[in-house]
Amino acid sequence: MLRAAVGSSGSKPFLSRPAGPPPSSLYVGRSVLGDVFPGAEQKPSFRPMLPLGFANRRSIRRVDWRIVRVIGIDPGLTRTGYGVVERSAGGLVAVGFGVIKTARDQPSAERLADLGAEIAAVIDQFRPEVAAVERVFFNSNVKTAMSVGQASGVVLAGAARAGLEVVTYTPTAVKQSVVGFGSATKDQIGSMVCALLRLESAPKPPDAADACALAICHINRSGLSRAISRAQKEAG
Repeated sequence: MLRAAVGSSGSKPFLSRPAGPPPSSLYVGRSVLGDVFPGAEQKPSFRPMLPLGFANRRSIRRVDWRIVRVIGIDPGLTRTGYGVVERSAGGLVAVGFGVIKTARDQPSAERLADLGAEIAAVIDQFRPEVAAVERVFFNSNVKTAMSVGQASGVVLAGAARAGLEVVTYTPTAVKQSVVGFGSATKDQIGSMVCALLRLESAPKPPDAADACALAICHINRSGLSRAISRAQKEAG
C-alpha cells in the first residue's frame, strides 16, 4: 500500500507517523492560510449616513464566505485519486492531493481492506466536511466495472462512517462544471484544475487531477444551489 500526497507548493517532506516501523507513505504538503472571519457586527447608537446609491441598509448584499473543505475521490482498485480543496474568501486552495495504490498481486478482499484503511487515514488527516465521489458508470469491460464498483463502495462507506456529507457526480457533470463541456480530455481537466487552484503544474498522476476536479465541481454546484435558494427566499 502506498499513499503519496502533494500540496500546492513544495516544502520539506514529513512522515505520516512519528513512531513505529518505517511508513509506506510520504507526504509533501503546505500549510493552509489562516481562516479569516468578519468581526461581529455592532449596532451603532446613531443612525449612520448611507452611501450614495443605497436607499437603505437592506440593499447591501452580504456574501457568505464560510470556509468549506471538500475531498474529491476518484475510486479505483489499483489507483484511487484524492484531492482536498478548500473554498474561502481568498478563492480555491489545494490543501493536498495524491493517490492510493494497492498491490496487484494481493487478493481483492485484502486490497479493498487496505483501500478502506487508507481512505480513513486521509480523511482523518485533512478533516474535510464533504466527500465528492465519482459516480460509477457502465463500462464495456465487465471485470474493470466490477472492481471500480467495489472500490467505490468502500470509499462511500468510509466517508459516511467518518460522518461526512457524501455526494456523487458523473464524469460528464464534472467536466461540464470545471472545463465547460462534457467531452473534455484528461489534459484539459488537468490544465483547468491547475489554473483554478493556482498551481505551478497540473496534479499528477491524472487520478489526482480528476479528484481535485470532483471537489471543485461540488464547490461550484453547492454555490449555485445556495444562490438559487437565496433568490427563491427573497422572491417569496
